[in-house]
Amino acid sequence: MTRDSRAQVQPALPTELTALGRRQLKVASVASDAVRRVEQGMPADLDADGQEPRCGAC
Repeated sequence: MTRDSRAQVQPALPTELTALGRRQLKVASVASDAVRRVEQGMPADLDADGQEPRCGAC
């Protein structure tokens, strides 16, 4: 039994998103950015102890 020194298979093609996949990725990215902005703003609403909201109505 002999074996070739190189594989006889062509390299795999890179993965490509479909048009639907690109749209879904864009929507998910926008949503993720919105959540990140809200999360970054949340500590600004905490008092020194970081446990209770500062607003008087809360």
